[in-house]
Amino acid sequence: MNCCEALHLLFHVLVGLLFTVVCVVGQAVYLVVPRKQKSIKGEIVLVTGAGRGLGRRLALSFGRRQAFVVCWDKDAENNQNTVWDIRQEGGQAIGFQCDVTDRKAVMDTAVLVQQQVGHVTILVNNAGIYPVKPILDWSPEELHKLFDTNLMAHFWTLKAFLPAMLERNSGHVVAVSAAAAVAPVAHELPYSASKAAVSALMDGLIQELRLQQSNKVKVSCVHPYYTASRNDLPVKFDLRIGRLSPDYVAKEIVKGVLEEREAIGVPRFMFFWICFLRCLPQSARKRWREIFYTRVWPEPVIEVSIDEKPESCAVPVPTEFVVNGKTSRIRRSGKIILAASEDVKVHLRDPGTALETNHAPGKTCSSFITTTDIFSQTDGDLPRKDIANQEEQPETQESSKL
Repeated sequence: MNCCEALHLLFHVLVGLLFTVVCVVGQAVYLVVPRKQKSIKGEIVLVTGAGRGLGRRLALSFGRRQAFVVCWDKDAENNQNTVWDIRQEGGQAIGFQCDVTDRKAVMDTAVLVQQQVGHVTILVNNAGIYPVKPILDWSPEELHKLFDTNLMAHFWTLKAFLPAMLERNSGHVVAVSAAAAVAPVAHELPYSASKAAVSALMDGLIQELRLQQSNKVKVSCVHPYYTASRNDLPVKFDLRIGRLSPDYVAKEIVKGVLEEREAIGVPRFMFFWICFLRCLPQSARKRWREIFYTRVWPEPVIEVSIDEKPESCAVPVPTEFVVNGKTSRIRRSGKIILAASEDVKVHLRDPGTALETNHAPGKTCSSFITTTDIFSQTDGDLPRKDIANQEEQPETQESSKL
């Protein structure tokens, strides 16, 4: 590098620093002065994972903005419930059952969407799973499932919908990442890695689209803080700043999409604060993370497997179970996985008076439980597995502690 090239580089560095200051001041102003929001009336918005949690609330929020919402979820019943709720509020919606980890299913369902609804103009990749456990406890199958859901599904939906957006030179791709993508937390390392990959994917997509002249396809990457969208996950949280309301998070995400922001932090200051911490020395970063601590642990999990009813058994197949006084239904697969406290009492109950049986409704009925696996995992300890066989007990007698 000669002297002229060095001076030319120095000039561009100084201009870049000045431009950075202007951008930072502009972002600070936007914290108090709202940006202009675009209208999405009549737009076709596709939301993956719309059956429950944050995806459900995003679908409802887009529906209230008079967009036509396409709901995707592998759980057809919950997905249809979201569609019905949008319609009940006066919105337009349609649901498709689709497992986004299956590339062929994504491509086939995308064709159905185009035929029945039209071209998707806003794609919201929200579907994801949030397992928590120490890194050495992950099996290869669990890792594949996590990355297929949290990362690879983004590739399949992009291949399905981005070409039409580029052809029409309009559209918006939204990916829901997480604050953990830039600030990983113990016991959720694979999850953080998958979300960091999503953030990198969106950053790279922005750069690729900028290479195309007059490109008008927008890209947004969302980094929400911990959200209380699911209370059935076997996870224990210890956070300096409590989990956010899912309705608030959905509202902020939709607001960011309407403002066409490339990086959407929820809350807005959180993402910039985390990025600032990454610029600090490791010792200073560690100190700040101790002040604003975020700790998660796996909660004890009970897994109850129910085999087929023996022909010689006159007791009806149980359809409900009770754990510490809380009743839940057994899925048709015959398998239940739930979070519970250390002191666990498990009862299985028959369906009730509808069945012809001499077995009294509500009486403890657990003679066909073959195994009850208790996984006790707290404070980073390795799992402890106890296997116990339940026997049928009288109505007034509590099941033994496991």
